[in-house]
Amino acid sequence: MNNWINRLTNLFLFLAGLVNIILGTYSASQNNSTIALVCLVTGLIFLFASTIDRFESLKGLGIEAKTKQLDQKLVEADKALNYLRSMTEFTGKTLVEIQTKIGRWNGGPSTKELIEFGEEIRKIMTTTGSDEVSIQNVLTPWAKTLCMDLSYKKVEKLRKIINDKIAEIEVQINSISKPISLPNQEYERLLENKRILVTFISSEIDKVYMFKLEEYPERLLSIYDSVPIISQNKLLILKLDLNEFTEEMRLLKTEKKVIDKYRWIKELDQA
Repeated sequence: MNNWINRLTNLFLFLAGLVNIILGTYSASQNNSTIALVCLVTGLIFLFASTIDRFESLKGLGIEAKTKQLDQKLVEADKALNYLRSMTEFTGKTLVEIQTKIGRWNGGPSTKELIEFGEEIRKIMTTTGSDEVSIQNVLTPWAKTLCMDLSYKKVEKLRKIINDKIAEIEVQINSISKPISLPNQEYERLLENKRILVTFISSEIDKVYMFKLEEYPERLLSIYDSVPIISQNKLLILKLDLNEFTEEMRLLKTEKKVIDKYRWIKELDQA
């Protein structure tokens, strides 16, 4: 309906402008300069007005119109409203999920939920025009959480191997005839090996939570390279297992993205 009204208005202005141009031209031919000037100027204004949507600005008779700027601002406002609506819906959904879980489930979001949360944040921020630096700053805690969750999962396997070795050493200590006559080199060696392994757990494995995002995966890999006493054959399997995720962690560190989210979900959601 509005389009038809606009077209009829433009047609009327065009015809009025054309009539005034004709009258002005006729008056000029009759040496009536005053009427000719008024008609020609009025005719030109009407003609310009009939095509106002083709011009950014039209000034005349004290009237100024900026239709292109107005249209552009309306488009931008509409986009901003859509972005705000998307952000509001996403924020509302997240807050409702948090509120409904408090006091009912002790666990945090699943790996799938966590990864999709980060992807949605990136999508919304990109759509609303945030630059990559701002996006990465927002997603840094998200990326660190994924790296930390993976670290806990991996070092628990290493912890088990060390604890098994400690249990083995304790069996050897208990097998030594009592009373133990000191000095006893074997007894003292076993006690020292046990102390070294227990210290390694407390000083390295138990401190994984202190890692910064920029330290992944190098600092995590260094733990496996510095394990004392345990045979390298046992550690090699764990290193190969961890190496499958080194590139994933590097991408999280540098770009705050995951390469293969299904690999993360499979690895971290396994009981």
